[in-house]
Amino acid sequence: MRNSVQKLFRIVTYIIIASIILAQSILGQSMSWRKLNLSSVDAFTVSSSNNLYAYSGWYRCLYKSDDRGNNWTTMQTDFPSTFIYAMEAVGADSLLWGGYEGQLFFSGDGGTTFTRSNSFNSAISAIKYKYVNNGNILIVGLKNGMVNISKDFGKNWDSKQVTSGYIWSIKIIQNRIYVCSAKGLYLSDDEGNSWQKTVIQKSDEEVFDIESDSLNVIYASVESKVYKSTNKGITWTFCFNDLVYAIKYSPEKEIFAGRFRTVDQGKTWERIFTSSYIYSINFVDTVTYILNGYTSAIFREEPGPYTGKNYFPLVIGNSWQYIGESSYSDGIRSNINYYQKLMKVVSDTLINGKQYYKVDKDGEISFYRYGADNKLYIWRNSAEMLYMDFNLISGDTFTYNNMLANVYDGYVTRFGNERFYKGYGYSEFPAMRMDRRFIDSIGLWYEDFNENGPMGYQGSWNITIGYALVAFGDSIRYYSSNNIPQIIDTPLSITKTPEIAMKFKVTHPYSRFSSSGTSLDFIQSVWVEYFYSNDDSSTKKESIDVQVLPNSTDWTVSFSLDTVLMNHGYKLYYSISAKDKALIPTTVVSPETGYYELIYDPLLSNIKNDAENHLSFNLSQNYPNPFNPTTVISWQLAVSSYVTLKIYDVLGNEVATLVNDNYSAGTYKSKFNVETRHASSLPSGVYFYQLRAGSFVQTKKMILMK
Repeated sequence: MRNSVQKLFRIVTYIIIASIILAQSILGQSMSWRKLNLSSVDAFTVSSSNNLYAYSGWYRCLYKSDDRGNNWTTMQTDFPSTFIYAMEAVGADSLLWGGYEGQLFFSGDGGTTFTRSNSFNSAISAIKYKYVNNGNILIVGLKNGMVNISKDFGKNWDSKQVTSGYIWSIKIIQNRIYVCSAKGLYLSDDEGNSWQKTVIQKSDEEVFDIESDSLNVIYASVESKVYKSTNKGITWTFCFNDLVYAIKYSPEKEIFAGRFRTVDQGKTWERIFTSSYIYSINFVDTVTYILNGYTSAIFREEPGPYTGKNYFPLVIGNSWQYIGESSYSDGIRSNINYYQKLMKVVSDTLINGKQYYKVDKDGEISFYRYGADNKLYIWRNSAEMLYMDFNLISGDTFTYNNMLANVYDGYVTRFGNERFYKGYGYSEFPAMRMDRRFIDSIGLWYEDFNENGPMGYQGSWNITIGYALVAFGDSIRYYSSNNIPQIIDTPLSITKTPEIAMKFKVTHPYSRFSSSGTSLDFIQSVWVEYFYSNDDSSTKKESIDVQVLPNSTDWTVSFSLDTVLMNHGYKLYYSISAKDKALIPTTVVSPETGYYELIYDPLLSNIKNDAENHLSFNLSQNYPNPFNPTTVISWQLAVSSYVTLKIYDVLGNEVATLVNDNYSAGTYKSKFNVETRHASSLPSGVYFYQLRAGSFVQTKKMILMK
């Protein structure tokens, strides 16, 4: 009895001391968090479709949230396994989980129904499912140090006693498998067939987790320390002291290690949470979620108070490219103009002893600085003026240029992720309105001005970010929405005259054309590359610039064939290239692989079918690749054929049919969208697409990254 009382006293004392420590240490944390409305959580994961899944051993329930954790739906009650130690999301809405009884369960419908996949002789402590080398492998780690690997999703298993210690976590970096255990760190470079132990600081060290931010750089949690290796784990250097159970690489290229984070590749670390008992770290776009084991609760990163530099990073060299539109009408005449603007931080300087950054916005020079008060200031008319107060939230106000500015914030999808923004609007008089918005981690992304004057006058202009080049620490990030040029052509395959005239369209999503003002053609240049070949020898490759017709997407080029070569059995091989005006220009080529073939036949009396005469059978590489959610597959037919175009997984299972019909000779494009009903459950990984046209069969690989 006395021992029990003493034990209880020690526990109560520990809780009181820990509470005092937590209350004191919270003053130093650099991120704001919101506790989600779910209690007694033991396992937590996020799917590629941003669904949140949580398991409570206390209530023996599986929960799901499809609105970022604001609301939760109970998917299963009275779970067949009392304690879940490991849970892994697979693709958009599939789950694997296992726990104390050694039973592995699978659900392909987000937890609505589940099946038992296998039973092991020890508790399941870690699960990992990922593509390695030539296919997806499923790895299950046990409490007794056994590692079980399946290459057919649980039908067959290969088991090995890798360690005698508890397996804390399993990670796959590139094609190397890492097992973190209570008896050290083990790795395999041959899909688990053989294992070797690597020592970080001492033999039989307890390694909780590892993570990588590049091919060579690895971070490891060893007992109560974090180490870093820059040579694939051969040697290690000490980073900091703390008990870290989980390490995760974020979409924003940051490393989270327990309650600490680094944004400069481990040079400095900042504490972002109070408790060190962080069992799981996950991300929904750029928003961080953690499972705090101390309170068994999930916490979500809240957007404020970020430092202002997140919303408008003032680093020399940072560049932003905007797509703009302006309009004017005086009641009689009106015009509309389209344009692009480039904004760049070009230098820094001292003004009245304070460091300002010079920003050039297409010749318009401004000077900005951040104060220690988390506010952005601008130097204007020989005086400093408050430009934005990033401490404020939606509904707050501040004074901007002697006007009352209303602050608002929210989420917006930009560059493939949903991101938080802050902005404000103000009016000099009721007929004029200005809005300005800044997006987290990128910068100014939107400005809009509207004015309604007397006698029917109306004027407006706005700019929206198209591309950004932003430095964070030692890394530079390029933000793009994958808007690229598209060449729409009907290639010439045979001609009876040596004078060639080609006409084709080159479009871009950012191109805009106005009949009453200025147009924006976002195509920088187009050219044709060509050479002559008779299979035995080829001439040097030449290039011809293509000219655009005014205010249109039509491009034309004229040139003369070398008839001497053509009359001696040579053919002309050519391709069309187009480059856009992006911050980092993108060049596309048609055809995507190889060249078009042009035959010269002066005796030809009738060119009946250009496409049928020049085209060969071909299956092009899909674009974009990797993709999510949509990719385009181009293919060609030399003659009319019955065509099938199908998608297969790595096991050879057919997952989608895109084409199944008769087609005439020509060039075609087929779109594959994984958000459609028949493909919505496909997990990330490698897939194959195959074109069959008569006796022609060609297969290519593509990668889905959700």
